[in-house]
Amino acid sequence: MTDARSVSRPPTPPAGRAVVLVVSLLVVGVAAGAVTLWWTGGWGVSGDAAAGARANAVWTGLAAAVAVGGLVGLLLFWRAQRTAVADLDHRERDLALRREAAADTQAHRRRMAAVAQAEAVEQRITAAVDQLGADRDPVRLGGLHTLERIAAADPGRRQAVVDVLCACLRAPYDTGEIAVRLAVQRVLTRHLRPGDDPATPAPDFWPDLDLDLTGAHLVDLDLTGCRLRAVTLDQAVFEGRTSFRRTRFGGRARFRGARFRDGLAARGARFHSAADFRDVRFDAPDDWADAGFRAADFHGDTTFARAAFAAEAQFRDARFHADVSYGRVAFDAGAGFAGAEFQGSAWFGNAVVTGSADLAGARFRRHARFCDTVFDGPADFTGAHFDGFADFEAVDFRASAAFAEAEFTADPPAEVVPFLTAD
Repeated sequence: MTDARSVSRPPTPPAGRAVVLVVSLLVVGVAAGAVTLWWTGGWGVSGDAAAGARANAVWTGLAAAVAVGGLVGLLLFWRAQRTAVADLDHRERDLALRREAAADTQAHRRRMAAVAQAEAVEQRITAAVDQLGADRDPVRLGGLHTLERIAAADPGRRQAVVDVLCACLRAPYDTGEIAVRLAVQRVLTRHLRPGDDPATPAPDFWPDLDLDLTGAHLVDLDLTGCRLRAVTLDQAVFEGRTSFRRTRFGGRARFRGARFRDGLAARGARFHSAADFRDVRFDAPDDWADAGFRAADFHGDTTFARAAFAAEAQFRDARFHADVSYGRVAFDAGAGFAGAEFQGSAWFGNAVVTGSADLAGARFRRHARFCDTVFDGPADFTGAHFDGFADFEAVDFRASAAFAEAEFTADPPAEVVPFLTAD
């Protein structure tokens, strides 16, 4: 930081003394010349001629004096100008240095204030986290709302606050703390909803957040209309009614080994990146409105490999924009894919469908593989479209199979031909 007090006026150069010396020498020279001319002007002459010569000497001396005077004036003017310019330059440099010093001082003060403010916020966060670990619910709720206010005021700390809240939900589940757990869920979901108009998000919406809820126990989680980035819910347990209706997952979504005990409603959900539902268990009957993945959009590679659906798996009118795998899935109460569209490859190899399988009007734009798939109940492919290669090798239709008005761009598989003839 520059100190303005250290700035001093530079010493005046010795130009003035040089000017005085030059002027003095010129005056002496002119005077000597004038005297010499006047003295010698009358040598060798007399009378009027001598007087005229001396008069000419006087005029010559006067002319020289005038010339010298003009020169001296110019020298003095030049010196004055030079001094004024030097003084002005010095003042400007001095002012610039003082301004720089003042700016440095202000910047330093701002930095110190920011550091002090950051330290104060960190202390508030630490105190709030300590409150979340308290035994009494009012104290814990106080810490929760302190963290919420900090995140609302400082967008740069929102992810850190969300990480703390996720850590609370990942803690071992205790029914005695259900009030605090539900409050944490409400804080998260409240700030993950952008509102009905994407162009003008709600003021309390927190965008671009990741959730890590690995192994969390979640009760009645309602993410309806929420917008998230990446989510990790591996081994999570969902108890009560869970809603992903119109939820937008902007990054990868992982649910490996998760368990939905009381149903899932994901109508209109959007997965903009990879979605991983491997080994997920859907335990309870999905007999309530919007259950399943009706009209859901999957934009990245999707897998439900080895998943188990105890209730009917509903994917009616779903859209799969990339590859999807239902390999070794157990559909224990039927599977509904009527009107679904598969733009990538669709793999149902080794899946077992207990109950009816409804794929009427489904469209497979690339490869459709039902190798070793077991249909224990009626299988309806009425009006289905197979634009790519269809593989039904070793498929097991244990009940009826309908392929009326089904269309195959390539030759229909041999395993399906008998049902086409029957239709």
